[in-house]
Amino acid sequence: MTQMYYKKLESTETKKLLDELDTIETCLDSVSGPCEIKVYNKKEIYSVLGVNEKRLKRYRYDGKLSYTRVGDRYWYTQDDIDEFMAKHHRKAFA
Repeated sequence: MTQMYYKKLESTETKKLLDELDTIETCLDSVSGPCEIKVYNKKEIYSVLGVNEKRLKRYRYDGKLSYTRVGDRYWYTQDDIDEFMAKHHRKAFA
């Protein structure tokens, strides 16, 4: 088993470290924006996709719509929805 060593930081060192982390977080936010992932439950996804429960189950079981399952609950991210919409997008031919 690997041994881990810890160094006790003085309060000034801790404050300096936290300030540096805040600076890094601010820089990352300015580059990519805040990292928030929108997650939908099944009732929200019905409204977003305009489908009923039976159709949503069919999309899941057919592998058309990605999802995350935790226990007996299903969750859908905005990326899952965007991927689904892109796969089923049809360009106008006129």
